[in-house]
Amino acid sequence: MARSGDVVCFDAGTYPTLEIANRTGTAAGPIVFRTVPGGELKATFTSGSLKHGHSVRVDRSEHVHLYDLRLTSSQTGIEVGSSGYARLDGLLVERVGQAAIKIHRTVAAGDEQRFLGPAAHHCDVVRNTIRDTGRVTPRYGEGIYVGTGGLQGDDTHDVYVAYNHLDAVRAEAIEIKRHSHDVIVRGNLVTSGSHEFHAAITVAVQAKPDSVPNGHYLIEDNRIYNYASTGDSVAGITIGHGDTVVRNNVVWAIDGGRGIRTTTTFASASAREVVIEHNTIWTSGAAPSIALDDGDERTGITDHLGHVTVRDNVTSDGAAGSIRGASDDFVGPIEGSADAGQGPGTGFRAKRYAGLGADLDVVIKRSAGAAPR
Repeated sequence: MARSGDVVCFDAGTYPTLEIANRTGTAAGPIVFRTVPGGELKATFTSGSLKHGHSVRVDRSEHVHLYDLRLTSSQTGIEVGSSGYARLDGLLVERVGQAAIKIHRTVAAGDEQRFLGPAAHHCDVVRNTIRDTGRVTPRYGEGIYVGTGGLQGDDTHDVYVAYNHLDAVRAEAIEIKRHSHDVIVRGNLVTSGSHEFHAAITVAVQAKPDSVPNGHYLIEDNRIYNYASTGDSVAGITIGHGDTVVRNNVVWAIDGGRGIRTTTTFASASAREVVIEHNTIWTSGAAPSIALDDGDERTGITDHLGHVTVRDNVTSDGAAGSIRGASDDFVGPIEGSADAGQGPGTGFRAKRYAGLGADLDVVIKRSAGAAPR
């Protein structure tokens, strides 16, 4: 019965899977699903099993917004398939069997080689809390997953992932698949995650050489702390193709030492430009804090064709031409969560901010207020 302009409110309690399909709102009158004001996060949706189903599914719909719901005890928290102008804002997604949030092009049930609708587009994923994913299948326990991995042609695009907190995620905290494009990842906080490969934020890593679109990815103002490997090497941020800008991020306490790395395979001639600038990386380990052409990402292919520009980064080891910092350059503390009283990583703000690393005062103010696009 929900139509453009309607607001559907849920009282406190536990509900079965919420299925939203073939609903069309408008920019001026979205269809909104939320808790009763004052009861934020007290309406819980679950499939009833960590091994199957979703807490919420939005399919082939336009202008659907979800606010302040709790999603738990399902295989997937929320899946947005072949939908446009969706907004996921203030959700709590916790204790799921695999991934928390998936934005992608809908595939046929039982036939994942066949799409049933167009790519998802113009979706905002903002101010959500995600924790304790991958309880059944850790390698598929991504926090926020954009696009499709095994099937070419999912050009999900114009996705905004901002000001989310991802904690204890058992796979990539944020993963952008290689055919997706025009994605902004801004101001997210990733803490205490783990996986067997890739990175906390993984962007367009090639599973095999093929022609991919120009990505137009922006990865900025994120904080990544205490990310551990359960198998192969991991990093804070891994970039697989361009065009990509990685700037103003703070990465520290990464298992093995890789803060930011690019892979060895940039298969598409039109998607090779990467800029890594004004990041702060503080790690310890044998690997360099900035590692270029690092790892073949399980393909066995090495082309070294990425066009990577690295400038004005501050690191603990001076890797890749970065500025080697010292502990007294920062407000501190820089041990543990580096919390200077305003959240993890705030200790890494330079005593005199000069454009090196994330200006965390700005990040924190943005996180507390609106999420501008």
